[in-house]
Amino acid sequence: ILFGRDAKTLYTMWHKQHSCIMVEDLSAAVTYAVTLSAKQAAVILSPACASFDQFSHYQQRGAYFVDSVKNRTA
Repeated sequence: ILFGRDAKTLYTMWHKQHSCIMVEDLSAAVTYAVTLSAKQAAVILSPACASFDQFSHYQQRGAYFVDSVKNRTA
């Protein structure tokens, strides 16, 4: 699930070998990941690059991710 400034570049490089989808932002990525995951499954954030186009630093991105997952699986 790709989002952010480099999503199109990564999609171009990966889509022939891997299942990829581009979404608007981290919130949309979490929503999509949760819908794909089985009950009690893990949803993991695995950044391929920095998200400075959407977050000030990695701690902010991580906190937003944790909050988003908790809010959608509660």
